[in-house]
Amino acid sequence: MKSAKWGIFWAMSLSLVACKTAAPPPATKAAPVLEAAIEKDPSLKETEAVARSKRVQKVAYDVRIKLAAKEKSFSGDVEIRFEHIGLPVSPLRVDFQKGQVLSVTNQGKKIDYTVNSEGVELPVSSLTEGANRLKIAFKHDFSTDGSGFMKVVDPEDQNEYHYTNLEPYGASRVIPCFDQPDLKARFRLEVEAPGNWEVVSTTREERILNPESGNRIWLFPESLPISTYVWSVHAGPFKVWEDPHSRVPLRLFARQTLAKHVRPKDWFRYTRTGFRFYERLFRTPYPFQKYDQLIVPEFASGAMENVGAVTFNEAYIKRSKPTIRDQRSLADTLLHELAHMWFGNLVTMRWWNGLWLNESFATYVSALAMRELPEFRDFMRVFNGEKGWAYRSDQLVTTHPIEVPVADTAVAESIFDGISYGKGASVLKQLHFLVGEGSFEKGLQLYFKKHAFSNTELADFIGSIAKASNRDLKRWTHDWLETSGTNLLRPEFECADGKISKFEIFQSAARGEQPLRQHRFRIATFVTNQDPEMQGKVALGESFEVEIDQAKTPVSSMVGKACPLAVYLNESDYGFFQVEMDARSRAFLIENFGEVIDPFLRQLVIMDFYRMVRSGAITSEELERLIRNPALWAEKDEIILKDLFAALSSRRPFSLVDLIGLARPEGEKPLRDFVEDQIWKRIASQELKGDDFKLWWDAWVNTVQSDAGVKRLIKVFDGQENVVGLTLDTDRKWSIARRVAVLGNPEAARMLATMKKNDPSKAGVDQSIGVEHAFPDLARKRALISESLQATPKYTMSQFRGAYRSLFPFLQRALLAQYRTEYFVDFERIAKTKGGEWGEQMSNITPQDCTAESIDATRAFLARGLNLNPQAEKNLKVAIQENEECLAFVKGR
Repeated sequence: MKSAKWGIFWAMSLSLVACKTAAPPPATKAAPVLEAAIEKDPSLKETEAVARSKRVQKVAYDVRIKLAAKEKSFSGDVEIRFEHIGLPVSPLRVDFQKGQVLSVTNQGKKIDYTVNSEGVELPVSSLTEGANRLKIAFKHDFSTDGSGFMKVVDPEDQNEYHYTNLEPYGASRVIPCFDQPDLKARFRLEVEAPGNWEVVSTTREERILNPESGNRIWLFPESLPISTYVWSVHAGPFKVWEDPHSRVPLRLFARQTLAKHVRPKDWFRYTRTGFRFYERLFRTPYPFQKYDQLIVPEFASGAMENVGAVTFNEAYIKRSKPTIRDQRSLADTLLHELAHMWFGNLVTMRWWNGLWLNESFATYVSALAMRELPEFRDFMRVFNGEKGWAYRSDQLVTTHPIEVPVADTAVAESIFDGISYGKGASVLKQLHFLVGEGSFEKGLQLYFKKHAFSNTELADFIGSIAKASNRDLKRWTHDWLETSGTNLLRPEFECADGKISKFEIFQSAARGEQPLRQHRFRIATFVTNQDPEMQGKVALGESFEVEIDQAKTPVSSMVGKACPLAVYLNESDYGFFQVEMDARSRAFLIENFGEVIDPFLRQLVIMDFYRMVRSGAITSEELERLIRNPALWAEKDEIILKDLFAALSSRRPFSLVDLIGLARPEGEKPLRDFVEDQIWKRIASQELKGDDFKLWWDAWVNTVQSDAGVKRLIKVFDGQENVVGLTLDTDRKWSIARRVAVLGNPEAARMLATMKKNDPSKAGVDQSIGVEHAFPDLARKRALISESLQATPKYTMSQFRGAYRSLFPFLQRALLAQYRTEYFVDFERIAKTKGGEWGEQMSNITPQDCTAESIDATRAFLARGLNLNPQAEKNLKVAIQENEECLAFVKGR
């Protein structure tokens, strides 16, 4: 799965929510609130799964599902064939959440059974030792929260689209089953659906019947053994493309009204590249019958690796010509999901504590695969963004070991985070560098050969790498995978007569108690460039490969070498540790940042400056000196600029400008004006072309705050001012409307009405909901929260997610302070009446305004001991920490 939370490092690491202000249209009257309490969402405990796997084996499912248009539910039956080990000693649970069981038989005979919120309980008397053949008829409503069997109606043509999303415990929201990853099963499927619909599943259909009803019946042959969470069903009048050049049958599906924006040639080219690379790397052919990719509306994550039928979020489809950044993101996601066909689907973790290896491996190996595409050969620089997410996650109070105990599937949902994705992938990169390329690849090949179509644990993977490399990896496994936190590495060096006379590296815990780990990395030295054509530029001098595992390590190989202008401890980004630059290097790089030739080193340096801000190693004055360095605004590398703009103007607190403004309020407006002005100067220079122009333009829109800037935005929107190089497509018009709304300009209401009229598409409807709730009107924001409390709210879960992100931008923190007391009252009501993801969305707007009052209020709320969604509880704890760190930074100035 490609997490929806995955993405730009800066945005992920800055904190939780923010935007801005405008005179809104009149707020709608809040609907009455649903007060009835609900049951806790069902989950499966690890202890239950372990006990069941000792009783059940050789599972197979024959599933029949009937779908009809304009219905709120679906129906069907499932035959579950399995062998029961030993004589039954207690009831056996078949998982089935929130559905209706119509009948149950075993071996063709009716049996007694009990239905509860967890599923179907089969008494001892209903089971036999050895072969059992259960048949359960059922009915179930379609889901609206992103998990289970989703139904989405396209507002443009009223077509319906259905798809499943089953990780980690959603298969039991579709059919009765043993919903745990280590009970792999063969699936056979029959689906009856309207005649103009396509139906897609794990295998390719073998026959389509045409009964007189006008429906069609799709018959799918038996699959290979797979886990329940990667089985899938998709149905609807999709547009279909097929790749004639692929050895593996390869298709692409999308909504009819979205189809004109899809670029199937890109999807097919990236995917074919992945097939070639992975089959060569793993020495294991693609293991399944075919490969379909489905672009589906309102998908809750970035993508999901269903066997042979991967689902993708429609956010990957752009309504204007995609930029190189858009294409890079798409290619990375396609290759990430394809990697899962081997790592996750062919070989699957035994339980959810192994989730990290699925996601970390796909994240890392897809970065390697990206280098096979000529236009993305610098992708390891983009991969550094995943590491940035990991660094920040590992500093939070909610950090955890990479290999972490997972008590139940509810907890599993909360570890799709920067540790399971970014840190795990970073540690795999470190392991790859530690054992060497040949040993790493040989270890992967051994792993797939030995464990194909089975389930594994950590020791299986590490054992394969250890065997291939002939290394003892026990300490490495403990230090990197079974403990949390990041080490801090600091260099100290002295020079005499122009030569290094002493060089030492000090290792410590960056935060809390972490072991001193084994690190292998490269040290870069900076020297004056001797090339006459590069006069004044700073070149990369000699680099030194080192391996350390102590608190202090002398580096004898550097003694006697030319004294450098500065040093950097993680050249090429092989290590996973925080860098605290020595004072000499720090001062030099602040003043000479623009003279560093190597763009990857510039990128690494500026990201480490940001991390030093967060840790308090540098002050706001030093940071502002770097921001005001003219070289920063002459930067042309788009990877650096993307991260820089996100850091400076993120809609999530606290951006770098937010922090400096809070530390020195007298300097906030001048700095915001400076940033806005510097970006506009580059736009107005007319030297920017194509994707570069779009990058700077989008950054300016997200930065504008001055009256002059807002007036210019309105004129551009209305066609009264022409900006050379700008093609104002629909989505960029929406971004202008949102920014003007967030800043509180009265013209925003007119702009919103215009956009709603001109863009009736599904994307336009979703955009309009977000913009409507970005206005600085507390009554409107309260009305949205009240709406989310309703039993049948007027928005979908996907639309609520977007609207919640717009509710309380950092520059509207005064409004949030007014709402603070009521916020926690509303949060409790949502937790009690809606539960699940609704509580998680509410937690995303926890007050983060750098005040002691918000810290105290959030702590008091947590102390209430409410039965919160695990992710919601994590978000609350992070909000406290973000506020505490902000206050510490302000105090230190």
